[in-house]
Amino acid sequence: MEFLPLIIDIENAPCLVVGGGLVAERKIETIIDYSPKIEVVSPEVTDYIRQLAHEGKIIWHRRYFDKEDIKGKFIVFVATNDVRLNKEIANLCKENKILVNCVKPGLMGNCIMPSFSNYDGLIISVSTMGQFPLIAKKFREEMEGKAENYRKLLNLLIPYREHLLTLSKDSNYNKKLWHDFFKYPVMEKLEEGKSEEVSEYISNFFKKIGF
Repeated sequence: MEFLPLIIDIENAPCLVVGGGLVAERKIETIIDYSPKIEVVSPEVTDYIRQLAHEGKIIWHRRYFDKEDIKGKFIVFVATNDVRLNKEIANLCKENKILVNCVKPGLMGNCIMPSFSNYDGLIISVSTMGQFPLIAKKFREEMEGKAENYRKLLNLLIPYREHLLTLSKDSNYNKKLWHDFFKYPVMEKLEEGKSEEVSEYISNFFKKIGF
């Protein structure tokens, strides 16, 4: 099975979490900052989930799963300890064209939650296809060591973005533009803390192409 990596908007999206244990808790912790409408179905839940429900941040249905629970949902996270039930819910979601992330077995669903970090619009996302999450996390953490300088570069380039979009629709032109741009050791200079020097280089570079 092949998975296409995507970044999706779940703001105000109806999301269902089936299960109330620590795994379900981690799923909720991951998505809650992105402002979905979260419902949890489980007879029992962790203190964290219970508190969120008490504060009105999520809706907790204190009962077992019912197939009607998936109706109208954008995405379903299946996180129970019952593998057979997990498979049943995952298949039900796929039959109804609903995104479903299934913890056990990991590839039973049609989407996988990667290990990711978000640095002001620079997203680092790594997945081992659900096989070794801790390895994905370690690799992501190694990448995070370089993220700060790439974020600095993005911030320096933002003032030029709108004009760049109007320059050319020719992909070969764009490739050459960035090839020429990186002939200067931009990242090395940022690693050395020479942000002002890089800023001056960027300004001069874009002046040469008509900014």
